[in-house]
Amino acid sequence: MRHGTRNLAVLLALLTNAGSGAGASGEPSPAGDGGPFRVETLAEGVHLFRPAEAGAGLLNSLVVEREDGLLVVDAQPTPDAARALLAGIARRFDRPVRFLVLTHPHADAAGGASAFPPSVLVVASRGYRDSIDDASHDFGAEARAVSGEAFAEPARVAPTLASWAPFYLEDRRRRVEILPVAKLPAHSSGDLAVWIPDARVLAAGDLAWPSPNAYTGGSNVSNWLIALNGLLELQPTWVVPLRGPAADTRPVRILREGFAWIRGRVEQAFVDAVPSGRIADRVLESPQAGKFLDLETSPSWVRGMVENVVAETVEYRRKRGIE
Repeated sequence: MRHGTRNLAVLLALLTNAGSGAGASGEPSPAGDGGPFRVETLAEGVHLFRPAEAGAGLLNSLVVEREDGLLVVDAQPTPDAARALLAGIARRFDRPVRFLVLTHPHADAAGGASAFPPSVLVVASRGYRDSIDDASHDFGAEARAVSGEAFAEPARVAPTLASWAPFYLEDRRRRVEILPVAKLPAHSSGDLAVWIPDARVLAAGDLAWPSPNAYTGGSNVSNWLIALNGLLELQPTWVVPLRGPAADTRPVRILREGFAWIRGRVEQAFVDAVPSGRIADRVLESPQAGKFLDLETSPSWVRGMVENVVAETVEYRRKRGIE
């Protein structure tokens, strides 16, 4: 493992010269049986394990074949789901899992980490480690928002390797770059992305969503917007979110445009002296809202996105003495 030599400002001021990978046709290819997971090959040696059925308590995990073994991105929400993932991996590959990379400190990504063998090197950001060590951190908040209050919080697993700075895991077959968000919360207080440059595959966890509506509990939308700009600078062929299909950069652009539109409308409302308690309603009542946001699906999340930006703007103005 070596530290990267490039300095990333907030997430990814990183431009990589990469060869074209498999999957350039725009469609993933099937890659065999993964039990309750559908396995899709995004590039040679890069496979997405996706839930075969919706509502099964499973999310996405990326599996990367390397000379030193397998690298898995995200551990599933629960130990049972992780054991199903590991069984599917064992059916597909005859090499061990060596690395587990966790994209953020919510149970959706990391709840199944305790089911991985103790020999696996767990990699995360320093923000992840600090969150996991904090007893007040609501590890299961995101999972409950999606699955309901019945979700039981699983054991927390601290990373073996954690960093604020970008670094890469070198390998003669496949280099993998670990790109933590710098010391500002975005979707969470410990986000990172995983970049596979020769395949042009980017695993973004919950920094990327398959819809314009994202869960923003505990998030900072302004920093998240900056992080999305960094993701797009990489120009990936495939972006792998924690949930939903792998896709090109269009969903990331749609999410970014929605965040930017909300910020613009909130800032205009302050210019127009709208009381802060009324700004969310004004934004959501805009005739343009439906162009940037899905007002029918998860409306509470849409309101949460707007209210987050209002709160961030209020705090920004307070710190600068702006009435």
